[in-house]
Amino acid sequence: MAIQEDCALRAMIVDHNRLYRAGLKLTLESANVRVVAEGDDLKALMAGSDEAGGDILLLKLPRAAAVAEALGNARQAFPAAKLVVIADANLNSDAMVTAIQAGADGVLLSELSPDVFLQSLRLVRLGEKVLPAQLARMLIGGDARVSHMPSQMRQLGLSAREMEILRLLVDGSSNKGIARRLDIAEATVKVHVKAVLRKIQVTNRTQAAVWALNHGVACEQEA
Repeated sequence: MAIQEDCALRAMIVDHNRLYRAGLKLTLESANVRVVAEGDDLKALMAGSDEAGGDILLLKLPRAAAVAEALGNARQAFPAAKLVVIADANLNSDAMVTAIQAGADGVLLSELSPDVFLQSLRLVRLGEKVLPAQLARMLIGGDARVSHMPSQMRQLGLSAREMEILRLLVDGSSNKGIARRLDIAEATVKVHVKAVLRKIQVTNRTQAAVWALNHGVACEQEA
């Protein structure tokens, strides 16, 4: 899903790989996201920027050890920008957790499809914390001291069935897949999904999944 309604969105890119940076710039510009500055590192980015900064800073980090320092420097340089770390095979799970603890607004995998990448940026801009699914599951499991929040679920009025639906939304299941897993009619699933979206005050399934991960709702595990 392109984010063409966000024409005013301004992005900054830090990546030592010029080829990847060029491809990312083309992807962003194809969705009417304006790249206002780019550079091999944060120092080069600041030196080459004619503007006060962008709305989102995309930060590709070559070394896990650089995560906390780089994010601290980025936050100091661009306090109003959303900080998104682009992670690849060189950035392990511990480094991703460090990124979140250091104030990253999102961690996105470099192998994401353009549509998913752009949709994730849109969610970040709206204030959502966007993480890779495997990292979110690890956090929910307690590796980063993220606790479950069942009392909040009860306060929102989510039923046991709606909680099951929400877990399966996190897992990326379609309405048909949810119906098959829970042995209920697909029409019934649609009713439950609408109720879940209304109760947690989000507008679509992707936002519901992100909300669930941020509030300690683990994915449904395969038997």
